[in-house]
Amino acid sequence: MNGENHRVELTEEELIKQAKEIQTLFDQLETEFAKPDTTFAYVLSKPWLDSWKLYVSYDAVTSGNPPDSHFGQKKPGKINEDIVVPNPQEDYVQFEGDDYRNVVLRDGLQPEVDYTLVTKEIWEKFETEYPSITVVRPIHTPPDGDKDVEVNLTQVKYLIGTPFQSHYIAERYFREQWIASRY
Repeated sequence: MNGENHRVELTEEELIKQAKEIQTLFDQLETEFAKPDTTFAYVLSKPWLDSWKLYVSYDAVTSGNPPDSHFGQKKPGKINEDIVVPNPQEDYVQFEGDDYRNVVLRDGLQPEVDYTLVTKEIWEKFETEYPSITVVRPIHTPPDGDKDVEVNLTQVKYLIGTPFQSHYIAERYFREQWIASRY
């Protein structure tokens, strides 16, 4: 689902409640990620999150204070629109259906600057109220036990042709890459 069933306007009470519920979920974030059955993380645009925090007066409300002057003023736009490549190149491998590997992110994204990782519960809370582009990535757990998420997936070009054509194209590509790396 890509947040298409979101409601249009929220009341003041609903915005305050939303801020407090999200705070509770963020407080549980590390515990949720540490669970062995947590196998996916959701990528959330940090600029969008910052915009949402202004919209709901997150810092004021979660500190027990009344909402500030930004409260309810500027509803944030579509979640993740700023970090997703809108139309990935057609000559790259596309997977069937809504496969998470089909969502391509902009190059050079920095964790905690351009995006943050959240749990399914946090994502679903936002997705029900705001339009969104879902970006989900698998969590890998190597033998040392430290979980890792590969946010920027490598795009793979596909080639159609005879084995000779494929070999020629690959050879030419790698030669061009080698030459480019020398200069």
